[in-house]
Amino acid sequence: MQLADKIKIARTFQQSARIDTDLEIPEALDGFVFHDSAKYALQRMSQMIVESNRRAFTCTGPYGAGKSSLALVLCASVTSNSLSQRARKLTKDLPYFKDAFPSDESGWLVIPLVGHRGDLLSDLRRSLFPTKNKNHTEQSARSIIRSLRQKAEERPENGVLLVVDEMGKYLEGAAQQGGDIHFFQEIAEAASRTRGRLVVLGILHQSLEEYASRFGEKARKEWAKVQGRYVDIPLVTAVEEVVDLVGKAIDTDLEHPESLGAAEIITDSIRNRRVGIPSDFAACLDRCWPIHPATAVLLGPLSRWRFGQNERSVFGFLGSSEPEGFQDFLKSTEVTGITYEPWQLWNYLKVNLEPAIMASPDSHRWAQSVESVTVCEAKGTPLHVKLAKTIAVVEMFRHTSGLMPETEVLKFCIAGATESDIGKALKDIEKWSAVIFRKHFNSWAIYAGSDFDIEGSLQEELIARELNIEQLSNLVQLRPIVAKKHYHKTGTLRWFKVEIVSAEKVCDLARNLHPHDGTAGTFFLVIPTQDNYSTKNIRTVCREASKSAVSGYPVAVGFSPDYKRINDLGKELSALHDIRRNNPQLEGDSVARREIEARTAIAKDQLQIILKTSLNKTRWFVGGRAKQAKATSSLSVFASKLAGDTFPNALNVRTELVNREKPSGNAQAAVRKLLYAMVNHPDQKDLGISGFPSELGVYRSTLEALGLHSNIKNDNYGFLKPSSRNKKTRKISLLWKKTENILKENQILSVSRIYEHWKSPPFGIRNGVLPILAMAFVMTNRTSVAVYNDDIFQTEINELVADFLLQKNSTIQLRWVDLGGRNKKLLESLWSAATQMEDNAISKKPLEVARTLVRFAFKLPAWTKRTSSISDEARKVRGVLLSASDPIQALFVDLPIIFETDKLEGGPLNDKQSYEDFGGFIKNILKELEGAYPKMMTELRKNTLEALGQRNPNPESLRLRAKIVHGITGNFRLDAFAGRLLEFSNTSEDMESIASLAINKPVREWSDNDPKAAMLEIADFALKFRQAEMLAQLKKRNPTSEALALMLGTGENSYTMIKTFDITEDEKEEILTLARDIESVLNKNGIDNKQKLAALAETLKHISASLNS
Repeated sequence: MQLADKIKIARTFQQSARIDTDLEIPEALDGFVFHDSAKYALQRMSQMIVESNRRAFTCTGPYGAGKSSLALVLCASVTSNSLSQRARKLTKDLPYFKDAFPSDESGWLVIPLVGHRGDLLSDLRRSLFPTKNKNHTEQSARSIIRSLRQKAEERPENGVLLVVDEMGKYLEGAAQQGGDIHFFQEIAEAASRTRGRLVVLGILHQSLEEYASRFGEKARKEWAKVQGRYVDIPLVTAVEEVVDLVGKAIDTDLEHPESLGAAEIITDSIRNRRVGIPSDFAACLDRCWPIHPATAVLLGPLSRWRFGQNERSVFGFLGSSEPEGFQDFLKSTEVTGITYEPWQLWNYLKVNLEPAIMASPDSHRWAQSVESVTVCEAKGTPLHVKLAKTIAVVEMFRHTSGLMPETEVLKFCIAGATESDIGKALKDIEKWSAVIFRKHFNSWAIYAGSDFDIEGSLQEELIARELNIEQLSNLVQLRPIVAKKHYHKTGTLRWFKVEIVSAEKVCDLARNLHPHDGTAGTFFLVIPTQDNYSTKNIRTVCREASKSAVSGYPVAVGFSPDYKRINDLGKELSALHDIRRNNPQLEGDSVARREIEARTAIAKDQLQIILKTSLNKTRWFVGGRAKQAKATSSLSVFASKLAGDTFPNALNVRTELVNREKPSGNAQAAVRKLLYAMVNHPDQKDLGISGFPSELGVYRSTLEALGLHSNIKNDNYGFLKPSSRNKKTRKISLLWKKTENILKENQILSVSRIYEHWKSPPFGIRNGVLPILAMAFVMTNRTSVAVYNDDIFQTEINELVADFLLQKNSTIQLRWVDLGGRNKKLLESLWSAATQMEDNAISKKPLEVARTLVRFAFKLPAWTKRTSSISDEARKVRGVLLSASDPIQALFVDLPIIFETDKLEGGPLNDKQSYEDFGGFIKNILKELEGAYPKMMTELRKNTLEALGQRNPNPESLRLRAKIVHGITGNFRLDAFAGRLLEFSNTSEDMESIASLAINKPVREWSDNDPKAAMLEIADFALKFRQAEMLAQLKKRNPTSEALALMLGTGENSYTMIKTFDITEDEKEEILTLARDIESVLNKNGIDNKQKLAALAETLKHISASLNS
């Protein structure tokens, strides 16, 4: 069972009184404890009224001190209603009260108001004049005060009591909304000067000085004047009174006999330093169980401290479920003797109130305690940490609680730790310089490790400091204003940058503004840095600055009524920043660093809050005309209005994946796949994308949603040019038309330049969508848009173009193509020539014809692209087509010039016949180019077969011959040659393989001399091939046989003879004699050896022929 199941907070202590509604409720004062502090406060006010002319008061005290209940008692005591009798019983014995507030049966006119961040004057007007009357609703502050004085003077036996609960909220509202805080001063002065009884009482949680502390120096001085008109009566509840109230608020029937001992130790420690402690104080502390007695003593001082006054009350702490709070403790603790100890209160302050503490005068002490606790956390055990926290929190409130962190007290503050454990741990943390022991107080204290005077340094920095607007902008970094409505309408997120600027520079900044990083415009909040500007002057500056913007993007310029506060707080923030940056001694002072960083963060937060509020109150000027945002959300609405006016033709692209300025890596991958699908499958449904990948979602949100790709007819899909008549495609048609006009105005334009137009008003397209739309524009205008990559015409729109669109769009260029009269006739002739080179039908569009001709040229074999063995005209046409960076120039200028120069002797194409001749000329040239390479390869193949003596064109016989030769010579190149002949099928590819082997050079790299060189090498291969062929047959003869091999000539005139025959031993002698006779005959004729061999060869040829016959 948890403690929360057995312990409750009494309902009476969970609600506060409301003076405007509880006056008529008889039970409103049930449970009210009229303690001595409340009696003294009411007595003091009564005495001041009787003994002086002071009639304006403030009652200041922490939350839960009973201020509203005391005000309710006062109101009920001087009026006549159901609550009056009970209230008068409470006040009847108070000194001075009856003289200060005399009353007859009719009672006083009581005007109870409960503050809010609105206008006190308006609320007071409604209370005085409940009926709606135009004359009343328009009454000024002076007339309202006059009415109050008049009503007081009309009641000589009674008076008028104006009680303003939560008066601080009115003050804050007046300061933040530019209201008149002088009304508070005027009404106080009127109360003191009225002949009748007019008493004004304001209820505050903290002094006016504290409310003003968050504002600038000048604002604080103004508030000080108001404070001087009121007598402040503090309602400070004594420690023992708070303990008594806490004990009454905790409702439990659980027994806890072990807690009384600790309560007595705590009581003895306090009694040693303070007098007047009630005799039953230990029992009161014990009734606060399960709050530890030391913690209970600290709750009262905690609620009164400056950092806590506007944050928590004692009873708010008891009932709150905040982390580390009392209710959190009850819910997480089982029913045992464990209590809510002081170190847990320190945790509560750290988690929930540290920012407020760091903004208070106690920031330095808190920073020291945090540093000490951090040291213990790094070096010690949980016991060391708990001791450090206990010492820190007890010491922080020692002056008002009377309790000090003595060793005897600490022994009872941590459950489960023995006296020995406590003593040893205290020595440890003292040795670590986390705490020190003060002998003169006989108690422990947090070690003061910093002597840096932050407040003094801050005042020095603020002397004669001017606001540095640039530094302030960098420190605050205001969030952009998002045009939410525009986003929901179009799917495009647009934001407006907010910049703080000086009045001296705003005109130049507005004039030179060029938004980047996707911003849709800029809000300039003007903060004058000099005091010589009047409100009228600032408005004039803002109006002129808004008119000077020339970028086409909206520029809103305005100033806020809070500019003086912003100026003061901005100086303080920049001063703190400079202190941190310019003081080297802070590097070794972690406590001072922590405090400065905390104060800087708080100052920054306060400034951001004021700036945010100011933005909504600012009167903005756009294009010289005044605008006004009147609600917290209206600034976003205003931004949406500006965005809609600036980008009226914004496309509806509802996908956050790509409709953004910086798409993610996954989004880029999806776009790349989509672009590939656009160029590879434009005629398929969903561009051929199957399944449900990211690119399909992008397709549906862009191309399909915008009507750029759809079913044309009968399931034939394709890209469609958008129509302005179709509501779905109207905006995209405007974009297409705008782009067409831009291209027509420029001869050639890069895609990056087109993107600049698309991103600018009135379209404002985001970077992620640009490549998709660029490709769609090309695909829907295929017959009119020429695409170039780095000034080179692209015959195909392929994946390479898609990659460049994504990665390097500045190299992709577009050109719009239009035809005149002469060009139409030239196009007809060129189209006629192009159709013979294309299997598929082509349209009579210049780009289609150009792509066909250029594609033809680029598909020519590499040798044809380089050879000089073609005609001069063919070389010229080839050069034009291969270097056609501009297809229009090639088609309508360069090709006609070749024809006019070579065929018309410089004359122009000027009649029907000449255009027909031009078409025929191009046809012949294309045929010549197409046949050049096959002609060369055919000649090479013919010569190769002749060199091999292959008269039979059947490749089968050649392969049989190669099979005999392959692998018998030991010559690797000859074997490679034979290997290629083994696979020879009499094709161009087979011939290219043999020719490449011959000169060790791929055919694609050949020049004009390479076919001749290849033929010579092939002839050598053929000779060696045939020699190897003869040797292979000779190896097949019998051992007793003789062989004769003879090869005469080359090519088709070559002759080969291989003979084997048997010779007996008897025939050998006769053969040798015959051989000597033949040799003698040859020698007698005086011929050289070559002639001898030729004569012998010819003789052998005749003998062989006779043998064959």
